[in-house]
Amino acid sequence: MIVFLNFMVIVVLSFITFGWSFFVFHLPFDLTVVMGVIVVRIVASRFIYSDYNLSWSKASQKTFLLKSFVNIVAFMIYMPFNYTVLTISFFIS
Repeated sequence: MIVFLNFMVIVVLSFITFGWSFFVFHLPFDLTVVMGVIVVRIVASRFIYSDYNLSWSKASQKTFLLKSFVNIVAFMIYMPFNYTVLTISFFIS
């Protein structure tokens, strides 16, 4: 159950943050980019430190650092594929 909830958090937060970024940059919502990012984040979460099974109720500084590291690695993977479509400033926002 924790695995499903953590993956749902990745999906929901990705849709919210990308939706907001597309709105702020006055761009049409690109579902293929968002789904690609979500897939890379879930795969990275699953295989790097298996952070997907960390309990949210026991979150600590270590949990924050692990999740930050996983998201930075995922960013480094999906950014080169999407750079021609969107700018780095879009993703950083």
